Amino acid sequence: MDDLKSFSSQMDSWIDSVLDNLNWTREGLFKTDTNRQCPINVGHVMDSTALEHHLQYCALITAGYSKEELDKDQSSKFFYERASEVCTIDLDDQTIQNILMSTGA
Repeated sequence: MDDLKSFSSQMDSWIDSVLDNLNWTREGLFKTDTNRQCPINVGHVMDSTALEHHLQYCALITAGYSKEELDKDQSSKFFYERASEVCTIDLDDQTIQNILMSTGA
């Protein structure tokens, strides 16, 4: 019985470690869907934490501003900065090239 308790404790710690590395929580694994649809463009769906900022961006696009004009001043990371389910990865151009070359793409 002690072996089982020890194994269970080790697995529990391992799971916590994996979740921590991903910036996830046990509670977040069971969280209900928090995605929201954009009322301006129903084809846009994002995490509810990004909706307010998205609406400002989407309204400007709808008003005729180009994505290039708007993207000069901001990154799309704001859509995900408070979404614990999303892990962002920053890759520089050289790293992207290396990955593509190694996969034969």
